[in-house]
Amino acid sequence: AGVRGISLSEGDFVVGAEKAEAGKTLLTVTVNGYGKRTELSEYLRTGPNGEKCAQSRGGKGLKNYNITPKTGPVAGCRVVSDSDDVMLIENGGVIIRIPASSINVYKRDTQGVIVMRIEEGNQVVSLERVEAMEEEDKSQEPQA
Repeated sequence: AGVRGISLSEGDFVVGAEKAEAGKTLLTVTVNGYGKRTELSEYLRTGPNGEKCAQSRGGKGLKNYNITPKTGPVAGCRVVSDSDDVMLIENGGVIIRIPASSINVYKRDTQGVIVMRIEEGNQVVSLERVEAMEEEDKSQEPQA
């Protein structure tokens, strides 16, 4: 049985689903290495009583990204905090790790900026949220 979560148009598909958490942003990255973070409040609609609320089941959703030939389609999305790192992986084997806070926050319907330079013929195939690496304590380095 179950319930319909979202109604998709022909050719559309889901690239990710995450739990919304206060104080975090939605990171979206495209196959051509473009990305942006968006405040989660951008995805709320005004309900019948005038309050902001999430869309109910079976809706068509909201536009999240301004897709162009330059950006390519969306590769994935993750809910991130400023203290998270993000790993981006391309099909040529290149992996980069960057702080989520280094990616600009934009409105929903924008293209974003280059977050990973992609070699000709390659694409971003995956992204993952990871805990930020702790700064090593320089005071504990061996003395010469």
